[in-house]
Amino acid sequence: RLMAAEEDPLAAEDPLAAAAVEGEEGAEGSPAAAIEAPQFLLGPAGREYISTALTTRDPATVIGELQETAGLDGIAPATAPALALLDQLGARRAEVYAGVFEELLVRLRAEMERLPHESVVLLLCRAVPFIAAPAVRPVVAALLRRAGEL
Repeated sequence: RLMAAEEDPLAAEDPLAAAAVEGEEGAEGSPAAAIEAPQFLLGPAGREYISTALTTRDPATVIGELQETAGLDGIAPATAPALALLDQLGARRAEVYAGVFEELLVRLRAEMERLPHESVVLLLCRAVPFIAAPAVRPVVAALLRRAGEL
């Protein structure tokens, strides 16, 4: 039996549980469709959103939505033609994104060398909350080294 949100202390913290308790349904008829994706799909919140969305909705639809909103074509529309070509050539998005990420990491490290101390500290403060993401750890480490040099 599902308890009301007032009876279940975890329901207040979990939007999926709260939606299930209150009987809210999204467009797909599931609680996952009723909640919005977190701003960044990192850490426990992002992992939980993706896991729930993939298990409660059509995976192809979820993947398409994530590609549109969180993928390169969603955040940088100018990349859409290149991504369409790479799709036609059979390139996997994960490989494309990994290559783009590596190039951006190289450029970020080069840019860090030119940043003033205040900017390095600000960037470090903004990056630390995402240290649980393995891809962000090298950025935080480089920022710490750079901050120690100043």
